[in-house]
Amino acid sequence: MIRPQAAGLALACLLACTSVQAQVSDAWEPSLQEEPDWVEMKVEPPALPRDEDLIEFYVGPLASNHFFVDGASIRVGEDGVVRYVLVIRTPSGAGNITFEGIRCASREVKLYAMGADGHWRKARDTAWKPVENKSLNSHHAALNRDYFCSVGQSITDGNEGRAALRRGAYLLSR
Repeated sequence: MIRPQAAGLALACLLACTSVQAQVSDAWEPSLQEEPDWVEMKVEPPALPRDEDLIEFYVGPLASNHFFVDGASIRVGEDGVVRYVLVIRTPSGAGNITFEGIRCASREVKLYAMGADGHWRKARDTAWKPVENKSLNSHHAALNRDYFCSVGQSITDGNEGRAALRRGAYLLSR
């Protein structure tokens, strides 16, 4: 049998811990870190990727596709957005090329254009969307978490992005 004093103390401790947990988790919510006067730069897609510039990166143990970033395309804009060309290849060799951006401050991703027939085609839906950590093909979450936005801060330039991807590529080869 639990004594009333012990039960009251346990309840008070639980409420205090819950309150502290809520304060801590709220501090990391992307929506609370938004910059109210943030303005996105206007950008044009870079050149289509060349195979020799592709850097493969690790997405997770369930991913069957191969994921690459065109190292030559990585840029960090004055608006803080990391922009890059992503190449996804299936095990059978089919591929998909996109020009995208990740906004580390808000943990969002945006599709600007898709590569098709040697040309870029503007994406129909260019809205910013939350980075999702799906069980399959969680490539945006991997880029956000492990390569471009570790600890919530953006890489500072393309060199830093290429270095992060190459460190991951080294781990892939082991």
